[in-house]
Amino acid sequence: MKKILIFMIVIAFNSLFLGCNKKEKHQEIKQAQVLIDLTKPNLLDSLISPRQLMTEVEYIVLKPSESFILTAAHKIQELDGKLFILDRNKQILVAYDLNGNFIGQVGNKGQGPEEYVEALDFVVNPLRKSVLIFCRGSHSILEFKSDLSFVRKSKIDGWYNQIGLLESENLALYSFLDENEGLFNIKLHDYNGKFLKFKMEHPLVKGYVPSDYSGFISGNYYTYPLSSIIYKIDENGIEDFPAYEINFLDKRSEDLRFDHTGFKFNNMENPEAILTKFEVGREGKELMFYYSFFEGTYVGFTLGVILSGGQSFGHLSMKHWPKTKNDIFNLLFFAGPYNLPSYNVSNGFYYVATNIDAIAAFSDQIKNENTFNHLTKLDPDLYKILINNPDLEYPIIMKFKLRERI
Repeated sequence: MKKILIFMIVIAFNSLFLGCNKKEKHQEIKQAQVLIDLTKPNLLDSLISPRQLMTEVEYIVLKPSESFILTAAHKIQELDGKLFILDRNKQILVAYDLNGNFIGQVGNKGQGPEEYVEALDFVVNPLRKSVLIFCRGSHSILEFKSDLSFVRKSKIDGWYNQIGLLESENLALYSFLDENEGLFNIKLHDYNGKFLKFKMEHPLVKGYVPSDYSGFISGNYYTYPLSSIIYKIDENGIEDFPAYEINFLDKRSEDLRFDHTGFKFNNMENPEAILTKFEVGREGKELMFYYSFFEGTYVGFTLGVILSGGQSFGHLSMKHWPKTKNDIFNLLFFAGPYNLPSYNVSNGFYYVATNIDAIAAFSDQIKNENTFNHLTKLDPDLYKILINNPDLEYPIIMKFKLRERI
């Protein structure tokens, strides 16, 4: 009896000790491989336009179609001579050719074996020349060929809202932190839908409220909600490692990444800036992202860019609203936190569409003569398009690469 009692005490002690260690493990924040500091801007003569960071720029005006009107281009990918565009409002995926002509809808909405309830996210696989649509409502992934023909529909357990295609061709499904059993937020599957493992470990989060502006996955990379550290998925290891940490003015402390109690992104009395959407390009050497910032009485989201040559740009070195109200690229294309360019791994280009909501809000600034005039030298191609399309009735796709340095 005495031996049993001692054995039970040892077990209790070990459980308590391991439990404490596990809790400490969650609180531990490892140093990122790359630290990006936007609080120390590049010493430039004046604020630059985001356009000055781009090269090989092309524009595609989407032509009107009687069968479909695009309302909000949430994500854009090029595959096999076509542009695949996710309409955020209608939750459907459509295809255009590279001249802007509407080709058709990818799949149909419905409950049938070849249909989806809603297209919440999608990825393209250039090796297989296929498109994968993720449908949250029916817990499924639908595969289509680049010619829009149906291939298969795979069922997935659990609730998720984003999908990423990994370098291995495996799939990563990302959810809201409190929706699935267990303390993991990402579920890995092979290309055919077979479950592999869980990733993105987290404790119970205090005060967590799901949002659509913080916490994302992009290919092999992801962020925790309200965190400014970007992790890269290690498919072979147990833990993922922090690839980038981005510092900016008034940044919310990483010590609070699992305590969301009382957070408000527009709290002027206690400003807490956060990272929102991001895209990693050129094999991890460049970044585009949005982050929140406080300037005077204004609170908003602004663009951040890291070039492969090591230069970093944020609102202290780039034109942004409200400090520079006449930069047409910010007004048309870079109104955060949602309208972030999509990176295409196979060709190295980014794609972004004109933002309908921003056009409505900033109509007077966009049509201002001074706004137009500075385009004649900076971007004559866009100038010609806007002259012929003054009311911006038709969405414009901007396709570009980032410079190595400026």
